[in-house]
Formats: sequence, structure tokens, C-alpha cells
Amino acid sequence: MIAVNSEDAMNVYPITGGSEGAAKSLPATYPKGYKGFYCMKYEVSQEQYVSFLNNLTRDQQKARIGNDLDKLKVGEYVFGDKSRPSYRNGICVLSNLSGKPAVFGCNLNPAEPYFGEDDGKCIACNYLTSADVLAYCDYACLRPMSELEYEKACRIPYPQQSLSGEFVWNSASGINGLSGAGSLLNAGRVNEQPSSAATNVNYNNADLGPVRSASFGTASSTQAQAGATFWGLMEMSGNVAELCYSVDAGSNFNTSDIYASHGNGAINANGTSDIAASIWANTAASFIAKGGSFSSTNTDELKISDRTRATVTDTIDNTMGFRAVHTFGSSSVVVNPGIIKVASINCLDAEIIVSDSVRGSATWNGAAVDTKVSYVWYVQKGSSTVWELLPNEISESVTYVQGSFSGASLALKFKRKAITALGEASVIVTTTIPNLTISFSPVTGKVNSCVHTTVKASVPYTATTPTFTWENEIITKTGASYTPSYSDFANSTSTEGNQVVTCTVNVAGCNNNANLTLAVSPMKPWFSLDGKSFTDSRDSKVYPILQIGTQCWMTKNMNIGERVANTDYSTHQRAGIQKICYSNDENNCTTYGGLYNWAEAVNGENVASGAINTATDFNKKYAVDGSGHTQGICPDGWHVPSDAEFKTLEMYLGMTEAQANTTGYRGTDEGRELKSTNLWTVNASTSGTNTSGWDGRPGGYRSNSGGTFYDVGTNGHWWSSSENSSSTAWLRNLHHDDTMVYRTNYTKSYGFRVRCLMN
Repeated sequence: MIAVNSEDAMNVYPITGGSEGAAKSLPATYPKGYKGFYCMKYEVSQEQYVSFLNNLTRDQQKARIGNDLDKLKVGEYVFGDKSRPSYRNGICVLSNLSGKPAVFGCNLNPAEPYFGEDDGKCIACNYLTSADVLAYCDYACLRPMSELEYEKACRIPYPQQSLSGEFVWNSASGINGLSGAGSLLNAGRVNEQPSSAATNVNYNNADLGPVRSASFGTASSTQAQAGATFWGLMEMSGNVAELCYSVDAGSNFNTSDIYASHGNGAINANGTSDIAASIWANTAASFIAKGGSFSSTNTDELKISDRTRATVTDTIDNTMGFRAVHTFGSSSVVVNPGIIKVASINCLDAEIIVSDSVRGSATWNGAAVDTKVSYVWYVQKGSSTVWELLPNEISESVTYVQGSFSGASLALKFKRKAITALGEASVIVTTTIPNLTISFSPVTGKVNSCVHTTVKASVPYTATTPTFTWENEIITKTGASYTPSYSDFANSTSTEGNQVVTCTVNVAGCNNNANLTLAVSPMKPWFSLDGKSFTDSRDSKVYPILQIGTQCWMTKNMNIGERVANTDYSTHQRAGIQKICYSNDENNCTTYGGLYNWAEAVNGENVASGAINTATDFNKKYAVDGSGHTQGICPDGWHVPSDAEFKTLEMYLGMTEAQANTTGYRGTDEGRELKSTNLWTVNASTSGTNTSGWDGRPGGYRSNSGGTFYDVGTNGHWWSSSENSSSTAWLRNLHHDDTMVYRTNYTKSYGFRVRCLMN
């Protein structure tokens, strides 16, 4: 199958004997059926051919009949057997005076007078040769049909695809053949028709001959029942074989000049066409017989693309006939492609509706023509010069979905080609669509008791500031960034699993959207979080929180409890929580957190009855969730980190496991990542970067003897909940002159800071 989309030069591959042949080059001058043309609805009838013969000179007549005119007697038949009609050809001699033109008539029924009602005047004329075709067309100011025009005349216009084994009624089935002469009603008359209304083709009737043109169609027939083409042409399959110029005659059939390529109303004195051979090839080898005939026994010959009779000779054949065509004059035909406009753009997958504003139409010699208009659509993208066909789009309007593309925007051109029987014309409309493909950073988010990920949306198109809306069934929020909270979901206390929020971007009425997936963990019943901080219900103090790796940390030291004097060494020996502030100044507790000895840090409120009486008797306060964490002075849901949990933090920041398990200064620059960027004594090479967000501050400490305060601005110390011995526990130290993290154990009576970790 080859698509013909212009009258430009092209290659075809003719099939002969069931095999595809070599490429055959067809010049632009060979008519391919792409442009419109007039076509005779019926095959040339016997009455039409008689009229042609009766307008010729005697010498011209001699060349155009099958018998020797000088030997024919009045009443004898021109084609086949002289004594009787052969294969229903009733053309006979009415007068044959020597030296004068003969007079011919129709007399299919010899028992009746010439030109009687049953004398077959409307029966298709057979016994014709390629030379007869040329002479008739020349005289009638028409031209022969090309093989590709025959195909065009038989097929439904694009975009309907051709069928394998398609017949002229545009189906690969549905043959209902005429059952011989006995099945004809009103034989030879103008209303001759088959007795069965289902009959739609005359074939397999070798002893019969052709029938009346259009005998299979009635006022109520369908296309298939009438055996008609989409265009209403009759008997393009069966009846008589249609003589057409083959593609093999491509270089010798020239219709580029509308005047030169059509007959001029006169023929040569010897009865042949006077059109130059360079315009009309005048050999029988240039012709093909299409569509089969009444004598075809193989239904394949009835198919549109059959080339069984690709070779034609000068020998008179009782199955041959033809119909003539005429090219539309380019100056007389005007096809109006109509007007199209971009009705709307919905950038949800860049859906563009190109609507019909004015429909296509055609005029001929200034008068409107009532003709069917078919449409074909194309799109051209960006800087490309290629028009891409939009398959299966045949309506006046089109809905086009572009899908994703690169770049900030995409220029699109839409072309609608209006195709009529008279010709075609195109109209183009241009639009630009912004690239509103939404990207999320990060690509997913999470909501848990520590982290409510802030997600930023962006699109490639920024020439006009885009607006973003975030929605689910509960909330509508605006802005390029979105920070979810538990209250954004249907049941904030039990919501968990993947939740979806739809982000919609709008630019000047053009929209697109994308779904953001959030991993939501169940909210702890004692938490009330906004994803950035935690409020301790015991004293309403607010602590910033941050997820670092898999851990959720407060990024501020605990500052809980009753402030007592630095001289009070028994803070862990009575109920409640007691703290000491560096230099006995509450402002230092606000900045750096409270100072707690280890017993106070891990025992918290000392909810057990009685006080702890000895420095070695420590009853830890454990988390209420049964996890084994040491809650200590931390609020519900939080705990004092163990030595192992500190190692987890350090290894997330880059320390090796071997380094983490040693004591003293370990790692490389993990200390700088944990230190805050302010409050430390400045040392440019070791100053804090706080890239972890942990915000470790240099709060100093209280010694275990004399209650002396040391090292504010240069050191920070944090208890772990892990004991090293009955009198010592593990801690972490950051120093202003070092980039690493110090791990050691200290006497439990020292006053250090406490940082809480989520359970």
C-alpha cells in the first residue's frame, strides 16, 4: 500500500502475476487521482458509441468498427457475428451507401424496429480497444482515466484505510453475482434490472455480455447493494473491463496542461486521435483493463487493485469498455479551506482543541458546489518543518494531546486540509503551549512526629509567573512551596500510609497538575506538632526538631525544672526536676539549656516513692511506650539518647563504625557539622558549620567539686543514658579548637547538658 498525498513525482511498485515489481517512477505529469477530476458515472453505452460513430466520416468509421464497413449490409451487426447481436452488443448498420458515412443504430432485439425500447441503448458498450478509447475521448473533449484515478474513483477518501481484497463497494466481501440472462427483468430496456434486489455485480456470465449501466441500483439500495463506489460510480467492477492508462505509461501520459491533455473535438482523417503521443501514449501496451468483466470467473479480478489484465493488446475483445474523465480547471475551481482557531488549551497533558470556525467549501466558475468536504489534520512542532499527520482525525475540529516535551514552551502549528471532489486547500493556525510539567523537590514528602517535609514545585515555563495550588479533600493551599501537617488529612490522629495531595499550576488560564505522594506515619497521641517544633506540655517551652538520617532530634538542649542554687548538690535526691543555670543566670539556661547531673538527667521527676539517697542508687525513668528507652527528664515520646544512638548520629554524618567505637576525638569534621555557627570562640579552621542542623552550643559545664562553672564559649557536653560504671556515664563533647567529636565517660555528679531524641 502506498500513500498518495500529492500529484508530485513518486515511485510505485506494480504487482504483476502476484509479485511486486521493481519501482516504477511516475512523473508529476501523470495523474495520480490526488487532485479532483470529473468522471463519467457510467461506462460508455452503446447509444453513446452509436452517436459517436454517426458523427464521423466514412474513413473514420472504418477505423472504429470491428468489421469491414464496405462489406457490411444494412441490418448486419458491427461487432462480433454480423448476423446477430454478440454478447449483447446490438450496434448495427442502418444505412451504408458507398462513399458516404454509414448510419448506425441499436437493434439488440432484431424482431423489433431499430431503436426500440428493448434494443439495448443503455447497455455498456463492449468490443472496444485502446484506440477506440483515444478516439472517443478526443472527439468528446475528454481524456482517458489513469490506473491510479481508477483506484481513487473506487475508494473512500483518506483517512479510511484501504482494505485487503477490497471491492468497489468498499468491502472485502458482499459479492452477489447476476445469475445469467434469465435473471434479468425488462431485458434491453432503460429499466433493465436483475430479478433479485441483492444482485450487485455482473460476473461469471461469459455467455451473456454486459448489462444496462446502473441496473443494480434503486432508490432504496445501499452502496453495497448497488455495487457502487463511494462516489456513486456504477459498475466499476464487472460488466465491462475498464480501459485505463497503466502506471507503465507514466512517462507518456501528461496532464500538466489541462488544454493539451484533453480532446479537442476532432480526430484524424484516418479515425485515430490527433493528440500527440507525448501527451497520450497511443499503444495498447500503455493500457490496463481494471475491474474484471462479465466473463470473469475469479472474483479477484473484481477487486480494486487487481492487475490480472495488466497487458492489453490491439485485438478486439468482447469484454472491453471504458469511461472517460476530465481534469478540473485550476482557474475555474476554488476550494475554501474554511477557518480554524485554537478554542482552548488545557495543559493537563497539553490538550488543545482546534475548532471549526468556518467549514470548507468549493466553488466552480464562481458558483457554490454542493460537494462533500473531508478533512485531514497535521501538526508541526517547534522548529521542525515536517508536518505530522494526525491519524484518524477527519472531523471539522480536532482535540490534540501533546503530552510531555522538553524546553520552557512549544510552538505548534495545526493545518487542516479540506478535500472536496473538486480539489483541496489548507488553512493553518499557530499557538504556543507553556511547558507546565510539574517537578517536585524533593520528589516525595513525609509527615511524621518529627518531619513535615517542605516540598517545592516548579515548572520549566517561567516567562509568566506560575501560581500553584495544593489540594486534597480537606485543604486548599497556595504557593510554590507546601509543608504538610497532620491536619491536612481526614483523620489527623490515625492517618498513615501514602497520602496524595494534588498540585495544580496555572499560567494565564493554562493548567496542569501532578500528584505529590506523602508518606504519613501515625501521630503519637501525646504529640501536637507542626513539623518544625515540639511544645513541652509540662512548661510550654518550645523545642525545634529535625530529622537527621533516621533519627528525630530536638535541636535545642532541655531547659526543664526548678532552678536551684549552684551549691545545691542534692538535686537528684528529692522529687521533681531541678536544674542549675551556668553562673546561676536563667538567661544562660534559655540560651544553652539547663545543667543536670546524670542522676537527675535519667531519673527525671523521680516518680518513685521517696528520694534517691545515694549517689550510686539510680532508678532510671523509662519511656511509657515500653521501648526500653530512658525517658529521664525528656517529655513523653522523647528520651535521653544512649551511647549507641549518639554513634548512629555520628556515623550518619560520615564517621566509620570503627572510629565511632573508639574514645577520645574521633572522625574528621563531624564536630563542625554538629556545632552551631555562633556563640563559639572563633577559630576559623574549626568553627561550626551546623550542616547537620543539630545546633550544638558551647554551654560549658559545672564541676563535681565546689560547683565551679567552666568553658562557656569553648566546650559543649551532652550526657548519654548509658553507664560506663557505677560512678561514670558516657557523654559527648564538642570543642572550639577541634573538628572531631570527643567520646568519653565522666563522673555522674558533673553538670552537663541533655539533648532529647524521639522514641
